[in-house]
Amino acid sequence: MILKEKFEEKAYVKKYHAYVEGHIKEAIEINAGITNSEGLIKIKMTTSTSGKVSQTFINPLSYNKKLNQTLIEAIPLTGRQHQIRVHCDSIGHRIIGDPIYGLEETFVNKFLNKKISQEQRVIVTGEERLMLHAHYLEFTYLNIKYT
Repeated sequence: MILKEKFEEKAYVKKYHAYVEGHIKEAIEINAGITNSEGLIKIKMTTSTSGKVSQTFINPLSYNKKLNQTLIEAIPLTGRQHQIRVHCDSIGHRIIGDPIYGLEETFVNKFLNKKISQEQRVIVTGEERLMLHAHYLEFTYLNIKYT
């Protein structure tokens, strides 16, 4: 597929914004392989030296001291499943509202099986939804640059 080939060639620039737990003070380059988790949750991924090569750049944009949250820009250079979520969790900065990463598997299992109320989700994850959002996309097609 042409689009997949272009992504693998890094012909696209994708940037995301996310709110994460804790204070990230400086830019971080995460180079950690990603593979399927061997736990209860089969859709969950994890970092592993035997996983597929994965690279994400994290740039802190602002810090909210009261909430102890950092707004980050995440730039994945590879396209692994749940890559930004896995990489942020792997450095101890779970994305706010994430119902899968950085939480007890019993809660995650109940969430995935729709046995958790919206109120319980907010209490445990910190938000009603995942606070990870596509922010920027750039690519060239037929010699025209699109952003």
